[in-house]
Amino acid sequence: MIKPIIAFICILFLSVSCYAQDGGLTVGYGYRMNYRIAGLDQFSGVKPIGSPYLNVMFSPAMVDGIPAKVNMRYNACFDAMEFISPKNDTLALDKIPDFSNITFLSANKKYKLVTYNNAEKSHQGYLIELYQKANYTLFKREWISFYPGKKAKTSLERDMPARFSKENDQYYLKDTNGYITDFPESKKQLAKLFPDKKEAIEKFVKENKIDFETDRTKIIDFLAQ
Repeated sequence: MIKPIIAFICILFLSVSCYAQDGGLTVGYGYRMNYRIAGLDQFSGVKPIGSPYLNVMFSPAMVDGIPAKVNMRYNACFDAMEFISPKNDTLALDKIPDFSNITFLSANKKYKLVTYNNAEKSHQGYLIELYQKANYTLFKREWISFYPGKKAKTSLERDMPARFSKENDQYYLKDTNGYITDFPESKKQLAKLFPDKKEAIEKFVKENKIDFETDRTKIIDFLAQ
């Protein structure tokens, strides 16, 4: 079944255009999901403020399993890789292992479809690979939240339109076992992840005056020793 699916996707990608079309999003290969989440269409004719995209334009990318370049964009609200079908429908690439690596060429930005853990919950989605050494990897998750609009309850209040809002990037660490979890934000959290290296971690952090927000690659280098 995999080869026919790949052939079908290849045909679609060969006809990809460069501009997004308004309307629904088709996820996978058959069913359609309109952007009609709670609050999005609450006020007729009023579009939400902001965008679910960091870059609204489609740009060339290489995708595992696809021999040719593909024009794509990343939807940071719905965590989806989008392209356009020959019928001008905006489609989302199915989240399957065959298409797990996507690299945007102009920005040299590499997304990987992985299973990761956040707030003690497991997720499957796209993370950006920032740095790798000796089976340790630093990932980043881009995130745009959607906030529904609110209708004014009194004459003293104003209607609040729906909006998309860019959130702080989230960082993740993959260890040698392939487990991906929140990147530690303190010496205590790092030692909890690697209890066998507790003394070495304390010495490393102290001697190098490690800042857990700016020195993530240094921490990867230390772990990879």
